[in-house]
Amino acid sequence: MTSNKFLENALYRLEMGAAEYGDESFYRKDADLLKEVSEELFDVATWSSIWACKYSSSSPTHLKLKKIAKGAKSLHEDLNKAWAEMAVGENIPAVNPSPGVSSASAWLEKCLE
Repeated sequence: MTSNKFLENALYRLEMGAAEYGDESFYRKDADLLKEVSEELFDVATWSSIWACKYSSSSPTHLKLKKIAKGAKSLHEDLNKAWAEMAVGENIPAVNPSPGVSSASAWLEKCLE
């Protein structure tokens, strides 16, 4: 999947989430958002492990899935380290008082350039 396709799919998911759940997610507590991201990273690792069971340990697919699972673990560790280092959880007033899908989309587009 190319970077542009990844971004397109991510933006689509943002829009679908807003359509299904509204923009309430933007007003959730930091700890709730940390939990959501953590759970998704666990899902990446566990779905990779399920998929990897179909292949021998020396197959290219198995090795790539192992790399993906290790990447999810590394990202999870980085997330928790960043959480501990930041003043997150104090619910500091947001710079953007009315966040929404357009704000998240703009951030994601810049981030994934």
